[in-house]
Amino acid sequence: MSGSFGSGKSTTSAACFKDWITLHGGVGVTLEDPPEKALEGFYDTGQIYQISVRDAAFGAAIKASRRWAYRYLFLGEVRDQTSASELLQIALGGPMVITTIHASAPVEALMALSKFATGGDGDPRAVNDRIAACIVGVIWQSIRGGIVEVQYLSFRGRNADSIRTKISEGRFRLLREDLAYQTNLRSLGRIEESF
Repeated sequence: MSGSFGSGKSTTSAACFKDWITLHGGVGVTLEDPPEKALEGFYDTGQIYQISVRDAAFGAAIKASRRWAYRYLFLGEVRDQTSASELLQIALGGPMVITTIHASAPVEALMALSKFATGGDGDPRAVNDRIAACIVGVIWQSIRGGIVEVQYLSFRGRNADSIRTKISEGRFRLLREDLAYQTNLRSLGRIEESF
């Protein structure tokens, strides 16, 4: 989930997270600094544990959270190399992970995630391969005049392999064409997706 400051990223993420637990059951863990929405508790067939991460120590909190057999993880925000790397490692292991990241558009969110995960000096191809292997979609939202504007880049469907290849190769800017194509199909009512 991406957007600028105050765009409602955390609110939308929390709503999706709670909905997944309510509909599909299982254990969910949130790691936030500080938690923005009260989510902890039981939901029909699932449960959410909410952990306040102090001093932006997401790396240690992510490692500690692995003792639960959670189905879903909500990481409040990607802010550094440790949180980005741990996030990708967890996502590769199977749990559904949702996070927020500051960016001006969906493609820029992927570029920021890649930059955080490499730390500026890591192996970008290895990081981009991990992003391509585990990402399902990128939502970007903004609020203008009280209206929420949303863009969604999906990694499912007909062009998924092509999109994942572009990410692996670090050709993020080419994804703008895929976003425009998907946006056009949605406006015509020809694409239905869930995440």
